[in-house]
Amino acid sequence: HPVHFIGANQDITQRKLTELMLEKSELFFRQSQEAAHIGSYELDFSDGTWVSSKVLDEILGLNQDSERTIQSWLDLIFEEDRSMMTEYIQSHVIENRLSFDKEYRIQRKTDNVVCWVHGLGELVVENDVLKYMIGTVQDITGRKITEIELQDRMQELLRFQQVTVGRELTMIELKKEINQLLKENGLAEKYRIVE
Repeated sequence: HPVHFIGANQDITQRKLTELMLEKSELFFRQSQEAAHIGSYELDFSDGTWVSSKVLDEILGLNQDSERTIQSWLDLIFEEDRSMMTEYIQSHVIENRLSFDKEYRIQRKTDNVVCWVHGLGELVVENDVLKYMIGTVQDITGRKITEIELQDRMQELLRFQQVTVGRELTMIELKKEINQLLKENGLAEKYRIVE
């Protein structure tokens, strides 16, 4: 009977090792999501519900009891982006069955803060029926704020350049006119203009 006991012990040891490996893998996955501020989801098109990771719940401002339906997701989208995203999900994803890849704003339920997110999703289609979308959502608020600030700065610099160039062109025209008047009056030109 000792052989039987050793066999059972080996089965338990193998199962325990498998459990530990799975826990380690889940911990690594969760820590990776937290570090990159990326959450994951799976949307079931048959009933319009989705499940989400803990990090995604934090990004969206959801708790365990929050409803997770397509409509509740649309309700999270910042009002100014909602019609655009409704059209995108209907036309791009559902009708044309293309992967989800979009940056948009959400308004977190926990504190009403508006955040920028980048959503990615791959579709699972079986027998020409849309079954699931599995993907990630990353909080990109910091990057978007920097982009917007850079765009604003670029616009400011372009406006300054246009004013400066316009002023310079006006000065060149004035100098040409002065030179012409001096020439007409038999005097030497005052300005040397390089074009």
